[in-house]
Amino acid sequence: MPIRRVLMALLLGLLLGAPPLALWLAPSQQPSVVQRLQARGELIVASRRAPTTWYRGPEGPKGLEHDLVQDFAQGLGVEARFVFPDDIGHLLQMTSQGAVHLAAAGLTVTPERRRFLRFGQPYQEVSEQLVYRLGSRRPRSLDEIAPYEIQVVAGSAHEETLRRLQRRHPGLKWIARREVDLYQLLEGVERGEIRYTVADSNDLLMAARIYRHLKAAFDLSEHRPLAWAFPPFGDDSLRQAADAYLARIRRDGTLARLLEHYYGHAGRLNFVDKRDFLRHIRERLPRLRPYFELAERQTGIDWRLLAAIAYQESHWDPKAKSPTGVRGVMM
Repeated sequence: MPIRRVLMALLLGLLLGAPPLALWLAPSQQPSVVQRLQARGELIVASRRAPTTWYRGPEGPKGLEHDLVQDFAQGLGVEARFVFPDDIGHLLQMTSQGAVHLAAAGLTVTPERRRFLRFGQPYQEVSEQLVYRLGSRRPRSLDEIAPYEIQVVAGSAHEETLRRLQRRHPGLKWIARREVDLYQLLEGVERGEIRYTVADSNDLLMAARIYRHLKAAFDLSEHRPLAWAFPPFGDDSLRQAADAYLARIRRDGTLARLLEHYYGHAGRLNFVDKRDFLRHIRERLPRLRPYFELAERQTGIDWRLLAAIAYQESHWDPKAKSPTGVRGVMM
């Protein structure tokens, strides 16, 4: 290397605060993102707590994103560490700035997000739906909705969709909430406190297991892909490894089995199931809800997730007994 180039590299390194040696190395000589995280032994992943992504079950963390990330990390030979930003805006910011290796949070791929994030291959498709309360007037189009009757999470893909639709519906106005998550908005619709919100079809499918009055009025979008997001800079080795992993589990059926495991039951309630479920909501859930809410304050786990898990385990029967002799609501 000519002495002039060496001196320039040293000077640039001092100005940027970077180790000068790293500037001498050609890109092919520098360790890749995958090699660096393997050396560290840790994959840092931003996610969100929800029935469709990550939640804590009786035997530990579960959820589609949790299971996918854990399997992917195991293949890399590292441990996965999840972090949970306060809101979707913070999650996207952390990912775009490289504070995490990737985001696995049920993120919709949108043109706006592509400007500051790199996305991997999709693993699921959803549609965005306008949600209303059964028993109230069902709107047939956005033109039937009064200004500010829709509430959405600020910075979400749903707000992006409403901005896009506003060009064709100038009277469309909504409230963007920063202090709540989607499931709190859905609960507000269930209680009649919020007129409408917007949810991905998979989230509505899961929420409807608990909130019996939630219904989709109509779709606001065509099917849109969900994918992992990566920082927009650095080499592409981690995204390529993730794409290869997703392609493999799509071929061998693992992805289909996971989707069936987490979503297959949600749409298969027969008449008797629905009748019993609605009766249990009326008769059993009100007595148990204070305990679920207390557990949320103690653990940080959303009470609705705890209630959903408890229903799967015992149908909210405190006297339930498993074949192995375990008793109680959560068994």
